[in-house]
Amino acid sequence: MTPQTSNSIPKLTTDFLAAAPTKPEKKRRMAPLSVRLSKGQRVRLEQDAAGIALNAYVLSKLFDDSRPKRRRKKPTKQDKAIASALRRLGHCGIATYIVSQIVAVEEGRLLLSDNEEKDLRTAYAEFDRIRRDLVGAMGLESGNGS
Repeated sequence: MTPQTSNSIPKLTTDFLAAAPTKPEKKRRMAPLSVRLSKGQRVRLEQDAAGIALNAYVLSKLFDDSRPKRRRKKPTKQDKAIASALRRLGHCGIATYIVSQIVAVEEGRLLLSDNEEKDLRTAYAEFDRIRRDLVGAMGLESGNGS
């Protein structure tokens, strides 16, 4: 065996370090920006944001971005019950049946007394009013009685 020369040790160390994997540098996050607001300023900011996350709203205002999307609120039990009632009203076929009866009366295929025809039209108007009330309770627009 030949003795190692002192020149070979540093070269070995250099070669070893060059071949060894290096630790990736940690990306440092920027420190968060904190802004103190008075109670009135905070209330006004929340009102202006109107359901948008405050951070998203402030960023959109600072950087002239388009208005961020509103947060969706989680449906309450009442919202779910109203939606269920609307779904049942839509699927039950009552409105379609009443309309077909009114059309049959108007075309002379169904003979009803004046009071019966009035009751049929009242039933349809009530059904439509209930549907519109439920749609309104959901915070939606009913749009042209449809």
